Amino acid sequence: MKSQDKGHLYLIIASFFGGLIGVLVKLTSGINSYNIVMFRSIIALIFISIILIVKKQIHSLKIVKPINTIFMGIFQGLSILFYFMAVFKTNISNAIFLVYSAPVFSMILSYIFLNERIEKKSLLGLVIVMTGILFIADPTNFSFSSQNSLGNIYALLGGFFYAAMAISVKPLMKKVSPYYITFWQYIIMIIMFLPFYNTSVSTIINNWWQIGIIGVFCTGISHLFFMNGVKKVKGQQIFLVTSLEPFLSSIFAFIILNEIPSSYTLIGGIIIMLGIYIISRKK
Repeated sequence: MKSQDKGHLYLIIASFFGGLIGVLVKLTSGINSYNIVMFRSIIALIFISIILIVKKQIHSLKIVKPINTIFMGIFQGLSILFYFMAVFKTNISNAIFLVYSAPVFSMILSYIFLNERIEKKSLLGLVIVMTGILFIADPTNFSFSSQNSLGNIYALLGGFFYAAMAISVKPLMKKVSPYYITFWQYIIMIIMFLPFYNTSVSTIINNWWQIGIIGVFCTGISHLFFMNGVKKVKGQQIFLVTSLEPFLSSIFAFIILNEIPSSYTLIGGIIIMLGIYIISRKK
């Protein structure tokens, strides 16, 4: 198999596991989003630590740019938290497609904080994504008392904080390894959510397989496949392959949970992905 084909396969596997997260979160019982994020981080941290020891990469964990490192962990934690909260409030299709609006927030934050110029094609992509968001969020039926509306807000916040994480991690990208980023994100997320721990041992036992799959397969193994895939695939193709994830999430939600996305959600999701594709295109 050619190197690039292997890369595509690795990214598809990563997207497959990523697409399962929403369903697994929704299948949990008696455990809140804060604790799911914490347990996910603990399991993934153990997994990544084993890899670091085997690869003899422990030396790569020396802290660089501590402020950026701290904020990348905080923002990543908030992004995942709000996504999980969205999954509990609205359907998975709404949640994942709205979280995928993150590149729009990234573009705006880059303009504000990094003085990066916004190109015309990016503005077009912004308008297209906003149109897709309106299709999914349906502002005509918006209400703060509506669980669906609240879930949509949480999902957008998840996208916003993911974008904030991407901005905070930019100064680190050329100075540290992906293992550094992943390791410290998990450490910071554990510290963040430990004060909110309120899950009994019996609840953990009742949810062991959901939490285990989320931590080992959908986080640790998925991230490993993603990192290896990125090394072998051209930048533009990374987006095209990983854009399978929100559609896989919708398919899994339909098959396992019998969640049927509305036609507006599907149309909005396709519009959002089109807008993100335009934004991510190189000149």
